[in-house]
Amino acid sequence: MSLSPITASLASGWTGRAAAARSGLAGQPTDQTGQSTSPTTGDRVSLSAGGRSLAASLPPLHGVAAGADGGVQLADLQARQREILADLGATLSRSLAQAGVASQPPLKLSLDAQGQVVCPDAARGEAVEKVFQENPALRDQAAEASALGSLLAAADRHLDFARAYAQDPEAAVAQYASLFGGSSGQDWLRLDGQELSFQPA
Repeated sequence: MSLSPITASLASGWTGRAAAARSGLAGQPTDQTGQSTSPTTGDRVSLSAGGRSLAASLPPLHGVAAGADGGVQLADLQARQREILADLGATLSRSLAQAGVASQPPLKLSLDAQGQVVCPDAARGEAVEKVFQENPALRDQAAEASALGSLLAAADRHLDFARAYAQDPEAAVAQYASLFGGSSGQDWLRLDGQELSFQPA
């Protein structure tokens, strides 16, 4: 399954909208005019030649290149997320151990509005945050893990929304209002030893 442009734009702002333009509507093949039809709703999207050219020039989405059909596959993004979490979990656990900070019991991490890692743990939070402040590359990896996790969580919610919308549009819009603005809460990264996982809001 390809990432829907609606999901991408909801989850990632401008980056998502640009990726959506590249990927086509739900990864469906486009014709010579750049038109694509959703198999779920019958909605059509049309891109100009300039829009298609811009979309084709975009870099890979979180390191995942578009396929031959121009779509970015959801399964490929999920595999990339597992890889990022495994690598970051091992690296972060080592970095914390070198700083004398235990990664068990589990730690919760999030990013604040300035993109800095925040750890609310009363005993270890300040030391954990210092590790990230002193290692910008580690902070960047945490930001990527969080951003990709948020994108995938939004993709899941969009699929649930699309199914609900097909049954009852008004009820679906009310139930999934957070997809259209505002926030559904705080996403977290959870480190337990060397195992890092993404916890959606």
